[in-house]
Amino acid sequence: MGPFRLMLVRLLALFLLGSAAAAAHAAKPDTSSAVFVMQRDGSDVRRVVFIESFPRLSLPRWSPDGERLLFEAGGDRSPRSLVVDATGRNLLDLGLGVQADWSPDGKQVVYAVPSESGPNVWVQNADGKAGTRLCPGSAPRWSPDGASIAVCGPLRLFDTFSGTLRALIDAAAGVERTLGCAWSPDGERLAAIVERGDKRELVVIDPTQVTRALDARWQAEFDGPPAWSPDGKHLAVTIHDPVADLRRINVLEVEGDEPPRLIAGQQGDNRDPSWSPDSKQLAYIGTNPP
Repeated sequence: MGPFRLMLVRLLALFLLGSAAAAAHAAKPDTSSAVFVMQRDGSDVRRVVFIESFPRLSLPRWSPDGERLLFEAGGDRSPRSLVVDATGRNLLDLGLGVQADWSPDGKQVVYAVPSESGPNVWVQNADGKAGTRLCPGSAPRWSPDGASIAVCGPLRLFDTFSGTLRALIDAAAGVERTLGCAWSPDGERLAAIVERGDKRELVVIDPTQVTRALDARWQAEFDGPPAWSPDGKHLAVTIHDPVADLRRINVLEVEGDEPPRLIAGQQGDNRDPSWSPDSKQLAYIGTNPP
C-alpha cells in the first residue's frame, strides 16, 4: 500500500472513531437534575429551575406563602442552599448548608452544615444573613408552631426556646438511621423514614413523648424524607422501582393500610416531593429534561 493510500485509510479510521464517539456522547442520557412542579395528579409538569453549574439538585421546599422554593444544589462544587421564585426567577444563593427548611413565618431558614465531627444544625435569615448554630443533627424540620425543630441522626427534638435536645425514639425500637421526617400540619405527629435491620419503613410518631414500640405504616425501598400534605390526610414519598431502576413519587393515606399509589405519567428519575401550601401541586427533583 502506497504512502498516500495509507494516509487516506488512517484519516478514514480517525473519522469513523470520532463519529462513533460523538454518537455515543449524543446517546448518553442527561442525568443532571432540575426542580419541577406538577399538579397532584401528575399533570401540567413544568420545569422551575435548572442550574448548569450545579447538576445535582435536591430537597425543594415551598415557602409558607407558596411564592418561593428553597432547595439544595451540589455537584462538583460544595453544596449550597438556594431560593428561587416559583416562577423560576430571582435565584438567591444563601450560602453553604444542606437539607434546608423554612420557619413557619418564612423569615428564616434552618439547615445542616457537615463537619468532621458530624453535621450541625444552623439557622439564619431568609436573605442568607446572621447564621447561628443551634445543635448537632441533620435534615432539620421546623414545627408548625415554631417552638421545635426535628433533627435526624437519631431522630430528636430541639426546643427553640430552651435550647434543649431530646430523643424521640427509644433505642429499644431498633432504629439504626432516620432518612428524614415531616411534621403534620397541626404539629401533633411526625412522619419519618427509618432504617431497621435491612428494611426501610415509614413510621408516624407522637413528638410529645419517647416512642418505644414502633409500628411501620409501610415498608418499601424509600429514598429520602416523606412530605405531609397540608390537608393532613396524605404523605408523598419517593420509592425506588427496582425493575426500571428509577425513583418514583407515590402518595399514600396517613391512616389505614392501603399501599402507596404511584402518581401517573412520571418520566425519568423523580424524588424529594414537597406539597404546595394549597395541596394542589407538588414540587420535586427530576432528571432534566422530564
